[in-house]
Amino acid sequence: MPRYLILVISFFGAADSIAKTVPSSPQSTMSSIGVPVSTKNPEAGLAVKEYQEYLSGLDKSSSESMFSAKNYFRDRFSGKDEEISEAALRLFMDYYSQVIASAQVLFDSKPEYEKVLGRVSRNYCNEPANFKSHGLAGDTSQSKAALEQMCKFINSGIRFADEEEGTVVRLKKDPAFVVDVASRVPGAYASFLRMYYPDAELPWANDGGLGLTWGQLGERISRWEKFSQRYSALPETAEIINPALVDYISVFTGESRLPNTPVFGRNGGIDPGLKKAYESFLENHKDSGYFHRVKDAFDTFKAQEPPRDPAFDALQLKITSAKENDVIEIPPGQYNVDLGNGLVIRDKKGLKIIGKNGGVRLISNSPDLEIVKITNSTGIVLDGLMIFHTVPVGCSAACISIMRSESITIQNSDIHGSGAFGIAAWGWDNKDIRVLSNKIHNCSSSGVEIHSAGGEISHNSFYDNNRDIDIGKPPRQSKDMEISDNTFSGKK
Repeated sequence: MPRYLILVISFFGAADSIAKTVPSSPQSTMSSIGVPVSTKNPEAGLAVKEYQEYLSGLDKSSSESMFSAKNYFRDRFSGKDEEISEAALRLFMDYYSQVIASAQVLFDSKPEYEKVLGRVSRNYCNEPANFKSHGLAGDTSQSKAALEQMCKFINSGIRFADEEEGTVVRLKKDPAFVVDVASRVPGAYASFLRMYYPDAELPWANDGGLGLTWGQLGERISRWEKFSQRYSALPETAEIINPALVDYISVFTGESRLPNTPVFGRNGGIDPGLKKAYESFLENHKDSGYFHRVKDAFDTFKAQEPPRDPAFDALQLKITSAKENDVIEIPPGQYNVDLGNGLVIRDKKGLKIIGKNGGVRLISNSPDLEIVKITNSTGIVLDGLMIFHTVPVGCSAACISIMRSESITIQNSDIHGSGAFGIAAWGWDNKDIRVLSNKIHNCSSSGVEIHSAGGEISHNSFYDNNRDIDIGKPPRQSKDMEISDNTFSGKK
């Protein structure tokens, strides 16, 4: 239900009242409202009334009017009493919505604007050279006029959002513009605007899944909960913040489920992002009213996880604790990496990992989990390992992934069963990747895909892969890569 507040402005013995509607959402058209203004301060009341009269005289269809409204607010109300500045700020936000509604008519069903919608942004509009180099199907004058008109509104605090696959122009408030205005005055409403509009830029739910990460959702819950406790009397707290918190915590604890953002991964374990978000929330927000609710959810989900592989946990601990130039010999056996989210080799130098007696199997039952992840490391050697996914079809991960690393050698190993890649070195910031004397097979994308400066792929046996070797195409192609003495057979 709408909320109503009265702004009572009293001066020289006369009283006027303005009754306006508090919005159900700041994204909808806001009506100007106010809070009671002390009758002991007639000059302040008069200032707010004069601002309202000033706004009513501006041309709402003009982008320049937003500058006028903002400058007037800045000059007359910055640093003023909280009640007065909040009343004026609500008037400003109401006028902001009216300008957007009026300007929307200018852009509705106008193909010249729809065609350039994908180009306009604040950065684009601040670079004059852009207008000289873009045209619309040969009609450069039409293109320039459309872009210049849209840029006028962008530079006065109005954003363009595309809908229906980028063919419909929709206008909305610019969060940075709102924050800039709200930062000039104190009070609960100004604090709400400074928090809400930046957060609203990242919708929490989208297309049946989370629109942000689990960690971001946990932090938003904490931030909004604290706001709710501090500003419980603010109308927007009851109408916007508290209902949103009900939805947020329900999804965060798994009481409500989003179909495209499952709590559990396909390996049966808690989603790694959710697990990290729970741990962070419980560590950093012990005073939250939601603490026990989150803890109960986390405990419940942990109890539903399949048992971890203690042999793998011990191996990961050895690797995490390894010093420079250490050699780790892995005893024969099978190591399931699923609940450990892969064997992680990060920030290591000179580490050698050797499978003893050719009997070491690193496996994953998860189709989207990289089995070995090498990141930001130098001089790593993997030798004598069998690495494979057990999923026969639908696998989308690599057996071994390499990123931001140098002088990596993979040799004398059997790498197979990946639905995407056997060995994948991505990012174009890898150097000297060596793939030597391995069996690489049954990969439905590429046996080896390497983006690297320098390296060697030699003496390997490739078979039953969709592609055996992919080093990119010019100009994005691995350079100084030696490829020799490999065998190829049985492509799919």
